[in-house]
Amino acid sequence: MLGNLALVYSTEPSVIVISNDSFSSSRASAAVTAAGGRVIATVPLADAVLRLESQRAPDMLMLELCEDSGAALDRALDQIDHVATREGASLLVSITPDLIDLVSARIRAPNATILCSPTSAERAAAIAVAWGTNQARVNDRSQDFDAMRLQHLADEVGRIAKTLASFGDSQHLGGASNTLSDAMLSYKFEASPNGAAEVNAAEIRTMIKLRRLRERHFDSELFADPAWDMMLDLMAARVEHARVSVSSLCIAAAVPATTALRWIKTLTDQGTFLRVADPTDGRRVFIELSDGAAANLVKYFTAMKKTGGLAV
Repeated sequence: MLGNLALVYSTEPSVIVISNDSFSSSRASAAVTAAGGRVIATVPLADAVLRLESQRAPDMLMLELCEDSGAALDRALDQIDHVATREGASLLVSITPDLIDLVSARIRAPNATILCSPTSAERAAAIAVAWGTNQARVNDRSQDFDAMRLQHLADEVGRIAKTLASFGDSQHLGGASNTLSDAMLSYKFEASPNGAAEVNAAEIRTMIKLRRLRERHFDSELFADPAWDMMLDLMAARVEHARVSVSSLCIAAAVPATTALRWIKTLTDQGTFLRVADPTDGRRVFIELSDGAAANLVKYFTAMKKTGGLAV
């Protein structure tokens, strides 16, 4: 008999923040609180795996990375990714642009989200969406439920953004710019995939240039279509027998890197994109079109030419 004693269980999602930088840790913790969660621990990267192995995994792991510490970082990323995959925990990784290829090569957990130089509002929104998605996986009943969930998430993100508007903190991780400076790959080969003469790399590049030309005269967000931009870039690379890294594909998407990374993950999960390990660099992966996606693009371009048009 418990008498006047009562057991209280917290229903707030639990989070462990992993970071070597106190400012990043504080910023991540603020985002967790704004999203309705609770930080149960803040640990340095070197101690993260030992901490995770000694206790039950939380609902979410938040990893804040500001610099490349070499082999030590590689090992930590592999181990954290393994724990997140094994335990089914959400994994939110905030990075600077120079870490895109490295982190993309090592973080593959199903519930992982990579954010590039995120604002506090973007962090909190990603937290809310991750929790909502995990809850939906457990309680998925119908399309009506999905619609209600997405509407709730949209409302929640709006509330979080307003809450964080008063924080006034720096908008960029480690003061880094949101702009990626990587140059596009230099393409040197010209060949048609699967013997399809209907596809010409130069014409695809012209389409891409025309899409970018619109941004000189209109707000770029008006025509933002990262999935199509990336598919065009990958198709041109396929024709030219060239490789495209994750960071280069983010540039081709013509949207913020976080948005591009989210689309890359979605299209990879769907089988439209394929991850291919770089045989000469274990810290990088390439992205390619699947054979099915490439075949459909060939059909599209062939049909487009028959109408005498050039779509953008």
